[in-house]
Parts: sequence; structure tokens; C-alpha cells
Amino acid sequence: ATDNWTGYTFETPFTVERASFTATVTADSVTFGEAVAPSVSSNPGGAEVKYLYSGRTNGGETLTDSEEVPTRAGSYTVRAVIAQSDNYTVITTRAVSFTIERAMIGSVLTVSMTGFTYGGDSAPVIEGNLGGGSVTYVYSGALNGGQAYYEEGADEEAIRPTDAGYYRLTISVATTDDYYGDTATTTFYIYRADLSITAAIDGWTYGSESSVPSFTANGGLPDGAGTVYYYYFGSSYDGSWNYEYADRNLVAPTLAGEYKMIAVVAQTDNYKRAESAEAEFAI
Repeated sequence: ATDNWTGYTFETPFTVERASFTATVTADSVTFGEAVAPSVSSNPGGAEVKYLYSGRTNGGETLTDSEEVPTRAGSYTVRAVIAQSDNYTVITTRAVSFTIERAMIGSVLTVSMTGFTYGGDSAPVIEGNLGGGSVTYVYSGALNGGQAYYEEGADEEAIRPTDAGYYRLTISVATTDDYYGDTATTTFYIYRADLSITAAIDGWTYGSESSVPSFTANGGLPDGAGTVYYYYFGSSYDGSWNYEYADRNLVAPTLAGEYKMIAVVAQTDNYKRAESAEAEFAI
């Protein structure tokens, strides 16, 4: 107010609008098993940020604007929605691409095979096939007879060696949705089998027909067993025929005396040498 005028107050409304801003989203590519961690370049109002994911896993599953963070290997995009705050408007960033790469199985993939005896059996034990990929088997090696062995296939039992020898098994695991393929190797033996035989011979009188030696084996000798030989040792009464065990003779004695005989089955590729207990006889 003044001397001549009465004062008066006027009010008029006005608005301070929320400001806009620019921001970008980034997301580094990761390997399967690692966490995806996107971030925004600017969020001046400190508002809530939602990340929306789209894309496809290596297995063909799809995502479209999902808030669920992808974990499976595949190719994706992400965009950020920064919510409205007291002073800033809501904004949505442009989408950026990233990938979740397949992981390497690495040293966790192992194969083991317990050696076994000819006529027996064993099966490989695989550990660390994290993606459950299909397995191809390669058996290689050498039989005791010197022949090379090589078989490859997915049906392990069908190609597993059965003859005695030394072998290598290599497995190849196929690439899966989340893991790259890999290989692992082990070695094992198939050992010669044991045999058990019993020798028998009857004594005879000097000058008469000599007895024929024989042997018995439980169930008979299997196919692939070696030739049977008979060895003699002992002494004639006149001392002219005299052999110790170490000098045993393939030729049967003919002179009167006291003797012993053993049967020996020769070693073969799949069976060990077998020797019977001593059978005593007299002429």
C-alpha cells in the first residue's frame, strides 16, 4: 500500500514439469553358469529399474519382454524401463544384445574302466557329462596275440573288446544346448584267464605196455586253451634215468623206478599257462 493506494496480493499457479533424460543399458556376454548383470548409464531420480529380456535359448525356448533373467545359453536382448520419479519422467532404453555362451565341460569329464579277466566283463563309468550329451566310444589297443583293435560307435557294449590285451577307451561327448562337447580317455587290461587241471597216470610193469597219461579239467578245456604237454621226472632204480623237476623230460621213462608226472597247458593269448599237481607212479 501507499498513501493513495490500497495494496492487494495476486496469486497465479504454475508448474515445474518433470524433466526427461537419456540413458543406455549395457549387458556383458557371459558363460553358462555365470550371472547376467545389466546396468543403466543414468538414473538421476534413483527410480526403480526393470530389465526386460527377449531372445532364444540354444534349445529353442523363447523369451519376450520377460523380467526373468535368462540363465540358459543362447542369444538375447535387454532393454531397461526406468520408472517415473518425483522429478523425472519414465523412460525406456533401446535394447542391446548379449549372449550366454556355452560352457566348457573341462576336467570334470572323466571315464574309468576296471580291468577284468578274459571271460568276465566290465563297463565304463562316465562322470561329469554335465549337459547329458550323447556319447561316442572309441576302443583301441592290441590283443595279446599282437593284433590291433579298433572299434568306434555309440553302442558301447557292442564294440567292447573281449579278448585279453591292453586297451584305450576314448569317449567323445557331443555339444549340448549349454555345454560344448569334450573328450576323456582311460586305459585298461583284459587279463588272461586261469585254468586248473589234474594229471593222472597208472604205473605199469617193466617190459609191458606203458600207461597213457591223462588230465582232467573242470568242464573240459575251453576253446582257446593251449596244448597239453606231459613232463616226467624221477629216477630209475639203476640210476641211468634221473631227472629233477627242473630238468623234467617230455619223454616217458621205460626203466623200472619211481617217477612223477605233471600235465602243463601252454599259455595262449587268452589263457595263462597251467600246471597240474604231481602224479606219482612206478614202473
